[in-house]
Amino acid sequence: MTTLGRLMALLTRVLLSAGVGYSFERWSNVEAAQIYSATGVVAGVCATLLGFLIASVAIITALVEKTLIANMKKTGHYKVLMNEAFLTCALLLVTLAISTAALVVAQDSVKHVSTVTAFFLTLSLLYAYGSGRKFAVVVSTI
Repeated sequence: MTTLGRLMALLTRVLLSAGVGYSFERWSNVEAAQIYSATGVVAGVCATLLGFLIASVAIITALVEKTLIANMKKTGHYKVLMNEAFLTCALLLVTLAISTAALVVAQDSVKHVSTVTAFFLTLSLLYAYGSGRKFAVVVSTI
């Protein structure tokens, strides 16, 4: 995938995530207690996904001597796979930090912080899906 293709994918994912965040801000009528509970769940989900993704990166890194991984390095696909995996890890970490911070903010600003959490959660999940799909292809080929 070219740089333009990656930027278009990023733009598509950001616009979709912004739509989810806007929808949450505009049309949700949830109470602060429900938001506090949901952000705790989001933090747990992000931490779990982050752990699985780090384990996946470790498994792929351990398979470096395999012919497939060597060929992926030659063609540049390995670098793309790892860059997307690390970007996904970073997004999950940011989502984890924001959702954890949402647990301690005042009630008058909890909805705004949870809107940002919804944006980053959607973006993280979109990238996690893409990374997971790529990891599945690599592992099933080996």
